[in-house]
Amino acid sequence: MNIDQIESKLQSIDKTSSDFIYELLRAYGLPKASISRLRSGNLNLSKSDNVIIWKKKLFYQVELDADLLL
Repeated sequence: MNIDQIESKLQSIDKTSSDFIYELLRAYGLPKASISRLRSGNLNLSKSDNVIIWKKKLFYQVELDADLLL
């Protein structure tokens, strides 16, 4: 996968979707099986609903109310 392919896939991602993080991982070429396991909870080490922790690969947290520029 080259940079042009990644860039075109990134532009097609819906940034407001609840599946944003999974679409982002897919755009970077991660295997569908791994993304499915992460989504189902087998690879997710987090106990919280809005946090995804994939050991040594990803930390993702939905934050809607905080000022992230501080």
